[in-house]
Amino acid sequence: MKKITLYFISALIILICIVGIIFILSKYNNKVLTNNTFIKKMKNLNFEIYDAKKQFGDDIIKSATVAYTSNYQIEFIVFKDVDSAKNAFVINKENFASNKTENDIEKSNSNDSYSLYYLTTSDKYMYVKRINNSLLYLDVDGSYKKDVDAVIKRLKY
Repeated sequence: MKKITLYFISALIILICIVGIIFILSKYNNKVLTNNTFIKKMKNLNFEIYDAKKQFGDDIIKSATVAYTSNYQIEFIVFKDVDSAKNAFVINKENFASNKTENDIEKSNSNDSYSLYYLTTSDKYMYVKRINNSLLYLDVDGSYKKDVDAVIKRLKY
């Protein structure tokens, strides 16, 4: 009887640990943002919306949307495949990094499903983030860094 109770308690503890780990991992996992959700959230934040897909062509892009105010714009692109999104991320990261000088703040982080790069210069804030086959891009005046960071946080992207 004691062995059965001990096995039951051990199994219960292991199960609780597994559920806890799954919960923690899902909480910190990057969320996939769809184009429709991006549009809805940006409209709720009083952004104007522009369909920019024609600028990119149909061969690699599912959708391309620009959300803008009188001060800055944020672009959200959904690619047809992950490799195209990865290539676009690398190109944008290299373009941004070419502006880096000695005192600028730079951050880069990447894994197979996620890539992030931003650069804060004395007068610019450049940000590109990829999750799976989608990409969020902005290149704004540095005075709007706090504003766009707040928008990115609201997007949960």
